Amino acid sequence: MRNQLYCLLLLFLAHTATVHAQDGIAVENAFPSLSFTNPIDFQIAAGVPDTVFIAERGGTIQRIRNSPETTESTEVLDISSDVSTQMEGGLLGFSFHPEFHVNGYLYVYYTPDNPFRSVISRFETDPENPEIFDRDSEMILLEIDQPADNHNGGQ
Repeated sequence: MRNQLYCLLLLFLAHTATVHAQDGIAVENAFPSLSFTNPIDFQIAAGVPDTVFIAERGGTIQRIRNSPETTESTEVLDISSDVSTQMEGGLLGFSFHPEFHVNGYLYVYYTPDNPFRSVISRFETDPENPEIFDRDSEMILLEIDQPADNHNGGQ
């Protein structure tokens, strides 16, 4: 968890080359050739240690090679048409099944509109291309109506 938080901080600092803090501590951009739009989560799947997955609040998940030399990202899931980013909503978190390398399950937490609510869904990898997730495989596991569009949590 600590490494994930550290790496997420680095993503937020992606627009800066290097930030120097007091006491000789330097924070450097982990992926200097990449940029993301409102990154909200950073995960490494069990069984896929050389790959990082980054969720963007607008409803996409990107896959990148876990290396500072990485120059490309691949969109592996796009649910932006179902995600409401009003106030504090959006794609707010995701997690891999502990046996992801066997079953290909991805769990996603997001807020859709009409009515505004919290949704937890499961997606599966695409049978034709196991490097991405099949948008049509969504299985909604939980829906909770939200009385307000703020403080929706995440993770």
